[in-house]
Formats: sequence, structure tokens, C-alpha cells
Amino acid sequence: MNKLLLTLLLVGLSSLVVAKKNTLKVSYQQIVNRNVEEGDHSFFAEINYADLIADERMATYRYVQDTTGGQTVVSELEERVKLRYYDPIGFAFHTDVSQRTLTSRELVTDQSFIVTEPLPDLNWTIGEETKDVAGYACTSASVTFRGRTYVAWFTPELPLPFGPWKLGQLPGLILEASDDTGMIKFKALGIEQITATDDEWQLPPAKGKNVSFDKFYTTRAKVIADKWAKWASMPGITVKLDNKTPSYFELTE
Repeated sequence: MNKLLLTLLLVGLSSLVVAKKNTLKVSYQQIVNRNVEEGDHSFFAEINYADLIADERMATYRYVQDTTGGQTVVSELEERVKLRYYDPIGFAFHTDVSQRTLTSRELVTDQSFIVTEPLPDLNWTIGEETKDVAGYACTSASVTFRGRTYVAWFTPELPLPFGPWKLGQLPGLILEASDDTGMIKFKALGIEQITATDDEWQLPPAKGKNVSFDKFYTTRAKVIADKWAKWASMPGITVKLDNKTPSYFELTE
């Protein structure tokens, strides 16, 4: 082996080691409470735990729903039923900075979809407020994205342009975020540097029906409407509808 080849090999191995050392795994708690405007309604809040794996080039944020499967859960305080569907692969949101793409694995009831879109431009306004999140000094930033305004807390101490869900493009990792209604909340619970032996996170998610961004949202509305119509046709169940996406059944005797 000549000296030039040996040098190139050592440089390549060194770069690989650096890349692996710069791979971070962040564990988040995420809460979605669609009934927050009607009071606490914590029974209906969806609480999940997600992992973000990221390096300088790309990131994947993924989580699996709780493991109660397709069972129904009845509130002891109100005659309402919450449905839960379980998919062993779960949700995934893959950002590739070099390709400027965002690929998502979305679940609508028990159906899975793969949605690929150009990486959205997030025009953040960086604030002056600071606070500690998970042991890191964070700065506030806000953005309006697809009808919601989010406040995020990012840390320049971890200079990766990623965060939970589809949030990112700040000069530091987002460790906490919420929308201005309090419906959606993300918070980092732990951060560790890892050796990325699992290369699956570096690939866009798969195992679902491939649809465009626009097609997904029209398809989702139809899937939900069909599912609710099926349940509404069953004896003893009344579906309570309003101007929001239905999130519970109201039982009749």
C-alpha cells in the first residue's frame, strides 16, 4: 500500500470517527392535547416519547404510539371513549439538509403514508430571552408554520440545525418548543452522544403508501371521515362533531 493511499485511508477513517462522535440522540416528551381550549382534559392528551438522532447532515425524529393497541379506553369522569391505534414502526420525520428534503411517515388511524416534500423554509425570529433546558443554555425563537405559531428554545452549545417533529433551521438544537395555544408541546428529557451503529435513521422512512404533500392532506380528511362514519353507524354510539377534527366519541345508553 503506497503512502498516498494509506494517508487517504487514515483521513477517511478519521472523518468517520469524527462524524460518529458528532452524532447525538435526544429523547423528547411530546404532548398533543386537542381539547386544551375546553379546559385540562388530560384524559384526551396524547403523550408520547420520541427520539431524535442527528448529525451535521441529517436527522430523524421518530416515535411509536403507546402500546395499548386498538383498544378503547373509557374515561371514568365522562362517558367518552378514546381510540388508540398501534403501529410497530410508528411516525418518522427525516430531514436531509444536503438534499433539502423532508420525508415523513404519517399514520392516519390504521393506515400509513410516506410524504416527501421540499424542506420548508422556516423564517424564525430569534428573541433575547434565555433559559436552561436539560442542562443547556437556550435562547428563544418564534415562527409561524402552517397556521400555528411556535416558540422554541434552542442551544448554540449543540450547533445542529434540527429539533422535534418538522422544527429546525436554527443555529442550534431545539430542546423545547410549544405552539401558542398550548396544544402541542415538546421537551428534551435527555441528550447523549452516540456511536451511530444503527444506520436506519440515515434513510428516509418507508413502509407506507407514497403520496405527495397535497395528496396526503386530502387523503387524510377522507380516511378520517370514513372511519367516523363507520363508527357512527354502529348501534349505541353517537359521534359528537364540531368544527374541529373529532377526537372522541360520546356514548349513549
